[in-house]
Amino acid sequence: MKLSGLSLVAPFPGVFIRRSVAYWALLHGMRALIMAFAASLAKQPLPPTALLPGGNPLVVALTIGLGMLEARRRDEDLYLANLGYGWPAIALYLAFPATALEAAFTVARFGWGMLAAYAALPLAGLRAVFAS
Repeated sequence: MKLSGLSLVAPFPGVFIRRSVAYWALLHGMRALIMAFAASLAKQPLPPTALLPGGNPLVVALTIGLGMLEARRRDEDLYLANLGYGWPAIALYLAFPATALEAAFTVARFGWGMLAAYAALPLAGLRAVFAS
């Protein structure tokens, strides 16, 4: 399959990309609410980093699935199939933004502790931090 065969006609790439970002945000928001609710029922403290998005490939798979379902519901897949574009092209346009967001937030999640430590240095006083 050639890469040039995956570029869609005018309005559809933007529609699929916006839909993918919206589903990604919705799924992560629902995950955060469910985790906060479960932690409140268990009466256990929840670390703030547990509510951050990222590091969950299931969200990417669900984003693709919901996007494909919506494309089928609106008959966008049939229209694009008549133009010669199949399901792989739609799946790639749905997968790319969700995967990019997951990767970016996963990197940010791992760097969170280091950034917090650097931000706390001026607050703690440099003399107290570097005292031997």
